[in-house]
Amino acid sequence: MAQFFCIVFPLFFISNTLFTQITNDFFEGDSKKSILSKPRQLFEIQEDDIADTDEQQDDLNPQEIAELELVFEHSPKKAQVIVNHLTDHDYFPYNRDYRSAYFVGEPGSGKTTMARAIAYKMSKQGWDYKFIGSTELLGEYRNQTARQLKKELQKVVDSKRPTIVVIDELHRLLENTESKHHDTDMAATALWLFLDKQRNNENFFLIGTMNRITKLPKPFKDRILIDVIKFPSIDDAKVKNLLFRQTITSYNMSFDNAVTDEFLDKELAKLGPCFGRNLNKLSKLLFQLQRIDNQDRTMSSVIKKEIIAKSIALYVQLKNDTDYDFIEETDEERQNRYHIENINIQKQHHQESQKLQDQHFAQQQIFQLMSSQYSFNLVARLHAQSYFDNTQSFLSNQQRAMLSKIAQEQEARSKE
Repeated sequence: MAQFFCIVFPLFFISNTLFTQITNDFFEGDSKKSILSKPRQLFEIQEDDIADTDEQQDDLNPQEIAELELVFEHSPKKAQVIVNHLTDHDYFPYNRDYRSAYFVGEPGSGKTTMARAIAYKMSKQGWDYKFIGSTELLGEYRNQTARQLKKELQKVVDSKRPTIVVIDELHRLLENTESKHHDTDMAATALWLFLDKQRNNENFFLIGTMNRITKLPKPFKDRILIDVIKFPSIDDAKVKNLLFRQTITSYNMSFDNAVTDEFLDKELAKLGPCFGRNLNKLSKLLFQLQRIDNQDRTMSSVIKKEIIAKSIALYVQLKNDTDYDFIEETDEERQNRYHIENINIQKQHHQESQKLQDQHFAQQQIFQLMSSQYSFNLVARLHAQSYFDNTQSFLSNQQRAMLSKIAQEQEARSKE
């Protein structure tokens, strides 16, 4: 036995020492970045959580630059003069604290492209720009979105570089602040407090794109009201015509002489109110159809009436087939609808329960009358008539007939 312990204990000591050393090497060596050695705090935002979304404008090709210029030219004037304001601090002499703008419009109205166009023009003036998608800021834990948003904005300010920050679909971070199903109140508060501090910072400008503004908290609406820029749909036939022609020719294509403005106005009117993205997608569909119909390896660069009519007809058909104008309800709207439906169901159940109770009471009274149908006193007769008048709506046809028979018998007996 003594020999056994002399052998086992040294082996145990050696193995324990080796295990401890291996464990220390694992936690203190190259794996310090491991979640085991450095657990992530619930509300701490790590550097790698948000990808660097800055884009190098020098990488834009001529086609992309032409698209930016086209969108800039046809965007609201109030959005265009942001460039004037940033290049000339005295452009708005009584509004030098103009530090943010909010582009509001339906998807495809050109909000994001216009924001990029402004950033591109300002990059030529030495400005940096940072593009952030709202989904990149949404946190899993409570108040994490607000912390992440504040951190990203503060990094821009700390750089001391003139920078335009574009937050795409900003409304996702700010809507439904009163809902227990969302965690956006802190994000809205963090944003407007940050913007208040940047009023005199001429090296900072924020552009937020939003599909809607109606569901934003009222305090935030009040702060940004005069800085909202609406991007409407295109209804004017001449504007559609001009944009469509410019889109086609920007791809080094040309129109056949038979494609008159009158013809093009008539065809484009079939689209109804639309946006620049719709016209751009229409042009891509047109190019696809022209290539499919062309058996030669080289596609013709001349756009004819037939292919225009064909592409517009197919585009309209696709919109109809996909129920294009259907607007899906938001999460908050869906939750409110479920709440109202539950209330209505509860009311209906209560009414049905009350009706069953009333019917049961009426039936009990009928059975009491039936058991005393040979009673000839006046009180019984009056009771019978009273129950007959008050319980008709709760009785079946057979019960009504039975009650009527009892009343008639009592009436006949009272006359004898």
